[in-house]
Order: sequence, then C-alpha cells, then structure tokens
Amino acid sequence: MHFKIICIRHSFFYKNIHHLSKAQLIAIFAAVALVVLLLFAPQKPPLSEKVADVSGDAGEKINLAISYLQEGKDPMKGIMLFREILEKDSNNIKAHYYLGIFSLQSGQWEKARNRFLKVLELDKNETEAYFYLGQANANLKDTANAIEAFEKYKTFTQTGNRQDEVQLLINELKK
Repeated sequence: MHFKIICIRHSFFYKNIHHLSKAQLIAIFAAVALVVLLLFAPQKPPLSEKVADVSGDAGEKINLAISYLQEGKDPMKGIMLFREILEKDSNNIKAHYYLGIFSLQSGQWEKARNRFLKVLELDKNETEAYFYLGQANANLKDTANAIEAFEKYKTFTQTGNRQDEVQLLINELKK
C-alpha cells in the first residue's frame, strides 16, 4: 500500500510537470539543489563557541562585537561590548566608528554624527568617517556640514566611481 501511494504521487508529479515552462523547471531544480547544498554546507559555530570569555583584549572584543552586529542575531550584545571597550578606553577609534555605523543603520542620526566627529577628533585621516559624517549630517538636514564632510572625503579618494557618487550627493544637497 505504501508503494501505491508513492506511485500515485510520482504519477501526479509526472503528469503535472509537463505543464511547467522551462524557466519554472529550472527554478524548481535550482531550489532543490540549493536546499541540498545548504543541508550539507559546513555550519558556523555560534558566537558563544567562538569566544567563550570576552574579558580578553580590546581587539578580540571588537571582533566579537562586530560579529554580533553583522550577524544581526543579538546586536545589543555587540553594542554593549563596544560600550565596555569605551569605558576602559574612551578614545578607541574602532569602537566609536562601529557604533557610528550602527547608529546610521538604525536611523540615529545625531548619535552617528557625534560618533564620527569623535573618530575624526582622534584621527583626521580616518577617510570613511568623513563619508558617514556627511550621511548623518544630510539626514539631519544640516546641508552645509554634510557638503563639507563629503568634500573632505573627496580629497582622500582617488578618481573613480566612489568620488563620482559623492559628487552626485553634493550636487543633490546644493539644489
């Protein structure tokens, strides 16, 4: 009886497969192949297995905090690690930088601006901080400071797509 059910299901699939277009068939087989690959792909260990004790040096904590933020599973743990780093070293550029990135991603424009201003206070050559500061200022409708930050960013970049994109942003802000 079990064999008949399989045959009936197989025959149902076989009869209906002819009604599918070539693109639909390719999509189905690609989806099946993807599922099989995902099932047999090596899995990353959870963050808790990567670093059991986060009381180590700032570099390890920064890497762990970045992992928490990038994986998106528990971003608050990452933020708390960055804050812990800043309690011990209030001038840690990476911690301010990544907290600024997270602030941008979460729409906290004022916090982002303050973080990137701190980064640039600590290191005027932190190129990307000018770009993100420009984004924060633009979202705060602080056009003059946004343009200034983007112009400063352009002085650090080579000619190319990124500089063209920044020029387009500047042109939009000047309208």
